[in-house]
Amino acid sequence: MKVVDTIKQRIELIKNPTPIDQLEIERCKNCEHEFQGRFCPNCGQEVAEFNRPFGFLLYDIFGNFFAFDTRLLKTGRDLLLKPGFITAEFFAGRRMRYAPPVRILVFLSFVLFLLLQTLSNRSLQQSLDSTANPSIKQSDTVSLDVNNLTISAINTNDEALDSNRIKKNIPFTFNAEESMRENIQELANDFDDEILQAETPEDRRQMETYSNLLKMPEVLISKVLDLLSWMFFALVPIFALILELFFWPPKNRYIKHLIFSTHFHSFQFFIFIVVAALVLIFPTTPLWLMGIIILSIPVYLFVAIRKFYQQGIGKSLRKFVAISLLYHMVLISALILVIIKTFDV
Repeated sequence: MKVVDTIKQRIELIKNPTPIDQLEIERCKNCEHEFQGRFCPNCGQEVAEFNRPFGFLLYDIFGNFFAFDTRLLKTGRDLLLKPGFITAEFFAGRRMRYAPPVRILVFLSFVLFLLLQTLSNRSLQQSLDSTANPSIKQSDTVSLDVNNLTISAINTNDEALDSNRIKKNIPFTFNAEESMRENIQELANDFDDEILQAETPEDRRQMETYSNLLKMPEVLISKVLDLLSWMFFALVPIFALILELFFWPPKNRYIKHLIFSTHFHSFQFFIFIVVAALVLIFPTTPLWLMGIIILSIPVYLFVAIRKFYQQGIGKSLRKFVAISLLYHMVLISALILVIIKTFDV
């Protein structure tokens, strides 16, 4: 009951705060500065005694959480329904109403890549645990071309095989009654045997890399997602630079474009979260529905550009098309780099 009474007193104090001129003079225990109020104006530390009942600490923790949650909900609502509005509010000086731009971007990216990791792992497990393709007969030998990373089926009775090709390929039997996981494990074991026969250290290193990827495909997925996360964060300042090409200073400084880019990519992350959640919950989600959801991104960008930069429809449309083309060129280049980096052995 004492904890409940203390919490009620705290709530009453928040509703009816004591005037500052009636507060006692406090000495900050952090910087020794004298002041009146709850927070030190010199270092920002709150006048709070932490040697108190545990329930009171829980009140503080959940109070701070729900305070942020309120800002988060308001930010999410205006971010989704009012393109460019939050960015305009930010530079109008009304920043405390919304969650900080970088914080909301990091939060959404965390949720997005958590969903992608879950979705990828589930798809991988389903593929590995399924049976092999029954169209491949057990009398056939499947070979892996190490140089080109391509798989081809070669009949064991074929007498026209080139001897050099046999050296470069690793034969193994694909059993249609076993799971993909078991077949891939057998292939990895064959790779391990070939490592000992590698002619050069470079060949040995490549073989070891391919063998490890076959044994732990989850590592490959994690690497791809890690590179994608860095790629999207790198695109935020790059997109701001593209915006600066079309909206020159001194009226629009780079920081304005950077905040705009942060909010735009936050919206993109939210759309990707919706699509990933749909696929995760409803695996049979039709492609046309996902396409319609993703098409909201360019529409949002056009409206945001027009609202934030305060330009006419024609001028905004021309700049939107040019900005989108440049952005997608950069995006495609970044994806190619991710693919190269993923298989860089």
